[in-house]
This record gives sequence, C-alpha cells and structure tokens, in this order.
Amino acid sequence: MNVTSPNFKIPSRRDISRRLEGKYKLFQDLFKNELNKVKYISLTMDIWTDIHTQSYLGVTVHFEKNSKLASGLLGVIDLQERHTSQYIADTLNEVCKQWDISLENITAIVTDGAANITKAVDLLFGNPNNKRHIPCFAHTLNLVAQNAISSVTDLSLLINNVISIITWFKHSVVASDELRKVSNSKLIQEVPTRWNSTF
Repeated sequence: MNVTSPNFKIPSRRDISRRLEGKYKLFQDLFKNELNKVKYISLTMDIWTDIHTQSYLGVTVHFEKNSKLASGLLGVIDLQERHTSQYIADTLNEVCKQWDISLENITAIVTDGAANITKAVDLLFGNPNNKRHIPCFAHTLNLVAQNAISSVTDLSLLINNVISIITWFKHSVVASDELRKVSNSKLIQEVPTRWNSTF
C-alpha cells in the first residue's frame, strides 16, 4: 500500500475486530428494537454437523412487518455437549434471552421431526402438549421419499451403484479429467438428508 497510496494507513487486526464488534452491536440493538415492536414471532431451528463432526444449532426468527414476511438470523451456536433435549432447550432459551424474545410471543417453532428437538420445544415451553411445535414439511417429505425409495429393492440397488460410480470419479483425478473431456456436466453426489438430490 505504501507504493499505491502512501497516505493510506492499513488498520490493524485489533482495530478491524473492534470495528466489526461495534457494528455487530449496533445492528443487534436495532434488530432487538425491531423485535420488541412485534407481538407474534415464529422461529425455525436446525442442527447440522460439519465435515469435522462439529455440530451447530441455527436459529432464525420470522415475523410480519408492513404486511410482509421479515426474517433474521438469531444465531449459529457451536454445540459443545450431547444433543439432549434439555441441552437444546437451554441453548434455545439462551438465544431468546440474548435477543429479548419473550416465550409468550413465540407462536410457532418449525424444526425437523427429531425426537430430541421435539422434546426440547416441549421443555422450552414447560408443556408436553404445547401446540407451538410444527414439524418441517420438507423434512417430512424427505422421510417419505427415503422410505419409498428404500422399499423398492431394484431402485435402492441402482442408487447405490450410481453413488459408488460418482464416489470413484470423485476420488480419481485421472477419471475426472477424462470425464471432463467428454462432458461439461458435473457429477452430483447424493445428500441423504435431501431427497431431491437423488434425482
């Protein structure tokens, strides 16, 4: 930078971190104020694991603003313990407290149908018969599709063979190079939790 713009001083890592934290706090306060004006909100949450087997809980908020749906990310929490219902409920409760969200204002929580998450929602509201948990339709559809596929033996065998072929190409540089010479299309590996990745 001294050559291109000698008068420009590059901020230090500490200065950039401080500025980012300041901006985050500013936007967090603005979003909190926005949420405080809303009477009814819904949440969505999901747990996923990265390639290093570290698990995260993602929580989003949804509400009506000026007759339109508004959404925001409340957090991506690094899960440090087993995914027990109590731990998930406590973690979600902390997220709500961090954003000043009253449990009374939550009309629904959309999640996958996993038993530990369903029970976590029950624990959060202190009622095993609460009507605020809504299973995600896409997750339910995925389970139906997986069940249908696995019940057809020939189809399951075909899918497993295709998976093996794609895996072989993914692990062979030579084979991948040859494939690129004959086709511009890319091979897509199936993601078992996404039913439409099979097709």
